[in-house]
Amino acid sequence: MFMAGRHGAVTLSFPVGPTISIPRQPATVGVETSLLCHVGGFFPVDVNVVWLRDGQVQKGFTISSTKRKLDETFILTLNYTFTPDLHDSGSVFSCLVHHEVLGQSLQEDVTLDILGPTWHSDSLLPPAPTISTQRQQGIADAETSLLCHVGGFLPKDVDVEWLRDGQILNGSSCSSPQRNPDGTFSLTLTYTFSPTHSDAGSIFSCRVHHKALQQPLQEDVYLKIQGLLRPPQVSEISRTGSMAMGKGVFLSCHIMGHFPGELSVTWLWRDKGEATAVILWDSAECRVEPGTAVLARDGKSFQQETRLILLSPEDQGAEYMCRVGHLTLETPIERSSGKCWDGTGPVAVAG
Repeated sequence: MFMAGRHGAVTLSFPVGPTISIPRQPATVGVETSLLCHVGGFFPVDVNVVWLRDGQVQKGFTISSTKRKLDETFILTLNYTFTPDLHDSGSVFSCLVHHEVLGQSLQEDVTLDILGPTWHSDSLLPPAPTISTQRQQGIADAETSLLCHVGGFLPKDVDVEWLRDGQILNGSSCSSPQRNPDGTFSLTLTYTFSPTHSDAGSIFSCRVHHKALQQPLQEDVYLKIQGLLRPPQVSEISRTGSMAMGKGVFLSCHIMGHFPGELSVTWLWRDKGEATAVILWDSAECRVEPGTAVLARDGKSFQQETRLILLSPEDQGAEYMCRVGHLTLETPIERSSGKCWDGTGPVAVAG
């Protein structure tokens, strides 16, 4: 209620609650900015006003002097000046007012739009994502999870997918983007499945699309599956043919029982009395045939034959070796023709 005072002056005879007004404006990373909260239309003059960020009271804000309006109510402005960084993007700033007229505190929220200079420059791009995958072993027919951690990106809009041999896998689950201390975001993409025989040897890939990337980012994972992996068995070296017949000498090793089929085969030669073996390549003296992996009848393993063809008379006392490497082996398997072989008798095998 308003009452006329002496000389026609108007005085306010009962309390009036405040109103809040916050001008909305964008801010720029690294550039000082001010958040203003205008509080007006309240009576009596006693009022408590604070700035909050994500529910926490901020320090360092200033309050203007209270001014009386013509209608006898009061106004003031709360000013919070700071220099925003990427961490401030998306934060909720709130102006909170306590006054005796209010049954509860009055609050108005504003989300600060941070303009990062990195993506408003012709020469720079926004923070690009990075990928981190966990290489792990799976167990045949037992549930396992492939995890792809994507981090350090801004803005938070990002597309992430798991692929198998280049084909997108359905059923992946993606966590909500979480804000990092530096203001960028991170998330985890999980693909859960039960590996089978057909998954062994497949390439699983985590692929990310983001506005900061000129092309998708991808990291490949090879899944080792326990219960499916099988180490190779390597036979003794066998010999057929002779120089006397003019067809050369064939040294061969049979490799079998391994899964997956990919392996490495190396033929080596060590001269009599030498400590170091030399890798053999195709030449006028010999030809190396690594062989090709063929699926065995059981459908769960491979086999192949590798051969070394000697096209010139063997060095007496020389030793020939077949070395086989496979992902199941910590050290390669070696088979030897035996030392001091004169090239005329049967092949002796070491090991």
